[in-house]
Amino acid sequence: MVIEYLEESIYIVKYCLEYRKNESWGKPHVKNGRLGYPAFTLMMNIIDCINSFICKNPKYQIKAKVNGEQNKISHSSGYRVFYILNSKFFNLNLSDDIIKELYINGRNSIIHNGHIGRDIELLPTTNHLPIEINSIKGKGKIRIYLPALLKKCEEAVTLFKTNAEDIIKNSKNPNFESIEDYKK
Repeated sequence: MVIEYLEESIYIVKYCLEYRKNESWGKPHVKNGRLGYPAFTLMMNIIDCINSFICKNPKYQIKAKVNGEQNKISHSSGYRVFYILNSKFFNLNLSDDIIKELYINGRNSIIHNGHIGRDIELLPTTNHLPIEINSIKGKGKIRIYLPALLKKCEEAVTLFKTNAEDIIKNSKNPNFESIEDYKK
């Protein structure tokens, strides 16, 4: 079930980024715009899903370097669960402040309230980095290049799948009774 969810989510994110809105969408939608908000929401869920099994697995604890220090990723650490972005799964190099901003005003806002924070800008164009930090205040301080973030999510899902049976089997995730649940 978990692998199926991750693979289907990647498929839908690709669809969202390939889709082009036409004039029938009307305002405030941009003609030829993509389905950026659903794509971003699903990518935040992919990050959460992988993290929920990694950080609840005593056998498979990983660390992430944030602000020059190695940090254990713990499920009970609030926004710090997104330190997984700096781990081997996503290979980013974000500061604690940016991770906090992304978690609170990106992940939480889009999932719970249907919008993103004022400093975050979602872009459908490619860039060498999925997340770019600028010195400006307001929209564009944190630019998220959706195709590049999708690539990072794809890489993370691939890495997760290489050890999925062991990761899931040993996870303390309360929603799974046995390894058989993940195969359904």
